[in-house]
Amino acid sequence: MEISVAIRENTGTGKAKKVRYSGDIPGVIYGQGKPAEHLSINAQEFGRFVLREGTGKLINLKIKKGKKTEQDQVLIKELQRHPVKGSILHVDFLRVAMDQQVTVKVPVYLASDERKTRDGAVIDMTMYELEIRCLPGNIPERIQVDTNELTAGGKIFVKDLKLGDGIEAVSAPDEVVVQALVPTVAAETESTEQTESAAPEVITDNKNEE
Repeated sequence: MEISVAIRENTGTGKAKKVRYSGDIPGVIYGQGKPAEHLSINAQEFGRFVLREGTGKLINLKIKKGKKTEQDQVLIKELQRHPVKGSILHVDFLRVAMDQQVTVKVPVYLASDERKTRDGAVIDMTMYELEIRCLPGNIPERIQVDTNELTAGGKIFVKDLKLGDGIEAVSAPDEVVVQALVPTVAAETESTEQTESAAPEVITDNKNEE
């Protein structure tokens, strides 16, 4: 994956607002013992990239510095979003070395569209991202979970997932990824108490005439 950015010379809160106003996103790149550099990224292009690829992909960052262009292998370390609109306000890129392991989060998907087990239980996903550790070149696009053998009341844990060679789960091994819930029918039995409708007492005024 490739993204083009430009070096941003002027920094600060006011300058960052001007960058956003011009249709770009302010950012920064750091790591691997190199100095941090402030960047400017096209907001529409980067927004589409994040929507399509997520934030766990290894990126070849092409950095325009005047008339020359440099490249760095990076990961998206942090995204800052607008609290209401959800738009990206700032991005942090982390430089990585291809021979050094990194920790990233990758999306978790079910291998099948079937949402019920063979015995009728409902398949319930409880984890949508898995934190893993591996070399940058081994980062998978997604982790697929096979639920074919899952039966009512069963669970699939992190330790049960089949990860590729050289990929280690950072998430707790006993954390539940998928579970098969037994559907319950709420049979509410209304106990109707039979209230004897006692006939109203009729009071008669009996006067004995002498």
